[in-house]
Amino acid sequence: MLRRSILTAGALILAFFPAVAQMQELNRAYQLFDRHRWVQARDAARAVLAASGRNYSAEFIVAGSECQIHPHRASNAIPFQRILADYRLSDRQRNSVRKWMQDCTRPAPPRQPQQAGVSAQGLSVGPDTRVADPNGAPPLRDAPRSPAGASAPVIGRIVARPAASVSADRCRAPFTWRLAFPGDHVCVTPEVRSDAADDNARAAERRNPNGPYGPMTCINGYVWREARDGDTVCVLPQRRDQAAADNRAAASRRLQP
Repeated sequence: MLRRSILTAGALILAFFPAVAQMQELNRAYQLFDRHRWVQARDAARAVLAASGRNYSAEFIVAGSECQIHPHRASNAIPFQRILADYRLSDRQRNSVRKWMQDCTRPAPPRQPQQAGVSAQGLSVGPDTRVADPNGAPPLRDAPRSPAGASAPVIGRIVARPAASVSADRCRAPFTWRLAFPGDHVCVTPEVRSDAADDNARAAERRNPNGPYGPMTCINGYVWREARDGDTVCVLPQRRDQAAADNRAAASRRLQP
């Protein structure tokens, strides 16, 4: 109820000040989307739609946010199909929308079968090395881990992993996790990690919502970072090259088990 009231109030403000306020709210939605604050980004984009009626970029943010909030659902295709039907898009824009639709409706990967009968002897306890789920769920806590070679049982939300897997996910000094996106454990220098955070914070101001690649198009001089598939944060070309080089060197920078 409170969120609906805030959304209604925001739409009224945008209706009275359509030109400037709607663009500001759309930029805010972009910034929230870049920071993976999916619910807030969706609500900001919906406020723009409530005031303007039609806005390709706002509809794209709503569809993408819903995909992140509720992944692996066939119904995620509906808003993307509506975008394809309602707007005259370039071939590149249509391909971008279709790629999002495909990724957002992909079935969830099968769960690993639970294992029973693992001995409790020789279990070791280590620190939690994982980050929170991008949708706001707390990180899974590590249960006592079994000796190397033993199966790792899953008990509710408690995950037991072999001790060797923890070392494989930690960086050698002086490297640290890049964290360009949730779960990004590529090992990089502290300077590169700082650059990635800065690029994320400035992503919205580097976009051209009406460009040939849709709302994720970069302004002149910037390119997609592509630290992973779907990473459309706009960065300088040398930052994209750095991300690719760091990805290739990732294995050599991890602690060996």
